[in-house]
Formats: sequence, structure tokens, C-alpha cells
Amino acid sequence: LEANLIIFSAAISACEKGNAWQHAIHLLSQVVLAMQADEIIFNAGISACAKGSQWMQALQLFISMEDFRVVPDVISCNSVSSACERSQQWQMALCLLFDIGRRELDA
Repeated sequence: LEANLIIFSAAISACEKGNAWQHAIHLLSQVVLAMQADEIIFNAGISACAKGSQWMQALQLFISMEDFRVVPDVISCNSVSSACERSQQWQMALCLLFDIGRRELDA
């Protein structure tokens, strides 16, 4: 199971580097359906969306982490904030910052 997560995480990260956020989302959905996704998998998907300036997709992934009992970490928060920043969604970035400030995050 762990080896599969590592392979999927690497594939999603490759999609990010290739600016193929749609493929990253597809791979992430496969992981969520087939096995227990972790914060590393979600972070890779959020980062791919951020690089593709898809702030709404990144935010949706960030929010959905809770549905799958995955706790966002600092990387999750930075990636979703970066997605908002790249798309000039500063109001959303501020809302996230406020919300994140209220949460206890693992560093």
C-alpha cells in the first residue's frame, strides 16, 4: 500500500511539473477511490492545481481533505495559498490565512 502511494505521489508530482493539473486530479481521484490517500497525495494534487493557476480546484482539494480524514499540514496550506495568490484571489488567501490561524497544524 505504501509503495503504491509513493508511486501515485510521484506521478501526480510529475503532472505538476508538466503543468497537467487535470491529469493530477484524475490520478488523485483514483487514489482516493482505491486506497487511503494521505496528506502527501493531496499536497501533490493541490500543488499541481496551484501551478496551473486553478485556485478553485486547489481549494476544493484542500477542503475535501477533511472528508477523507486527512489533516492538512503546512505544505497543504502553503500550496492552496499559492494557488490563490497566482490567480490574484487575495481575498480568498486572507480568508484561508484566518481559517488556518484558527487550526492547529502539524509543522
